[in-house]
Amino acid sequence: MKKVFQTIWILSIALVAVRALAMTDEEKQEIIYASEAAPNHITDSASFLMFRDGKFQTIKEGNNKFTCLVIRNPHGRFEPACLNKPAIESVLPTLEYHMERLYSGASTKQVMDEITKKFEMNTLPSAKNGALVYMMSQNNKAYLEDAKKLISFPPHQMYFMPKLPVNVFSLEASTFSPGSPWVYQEYPHMTSLIVFTK
Repeated sequence: MKKVFQTIWILSIALVAVRALAMTDEEKQEIIYASEAAPNHITDSASFLMFRDGKFQTIKEGNNKFTCLVIRNPHGRFEPACLNKPAIESVLPTLEYHMERLYSGASTKQVMDEITKKFEMNTLPSAKNGALVYMMSQNNKAYLEDAKKLISFPPHQMYFMPKLPVNVFSLEASTFSPGSPWVYQEYPHMTSLIVFTK
């Protein structure tokens, strides 16, 4: 029995090595980018996704409950992100839909209207309690839709929850400083509490 387990272990290590060798340079670079989002103890064992053909596709299987990827849009948004299991199940579907529609030429207003309808039809979930997204890269670039401007955005963590009133925590303003929380309402069917980090 011990030899059987040893054989299985050796085969699994070999399979991981083969998969690593099979990755393209583009996929390897995407993993480097996405790894900026969270501490090493998370990213070292995380799964990694890459956005291709309108969907996030797995490029590396991990063995913890985190999945890392890069959120982008046609205007230059660049936000490495690592999502825990509740966020993968309840936030990622919206992120993926948002990206797919923007890259297909839809406006942000169109996409948000569509997201509202899909949520009302129960085809997009709201955030599960406990949904966490790390975005701790020093290279975050966010696109301000109203100002049509790309800006550097501080490292932060996002705690998602079902839609709440904007003033529920009395945090309408943000100081963009470490430890400062900010309620962010990007999507019409969920709320996130952003905490800025060093």
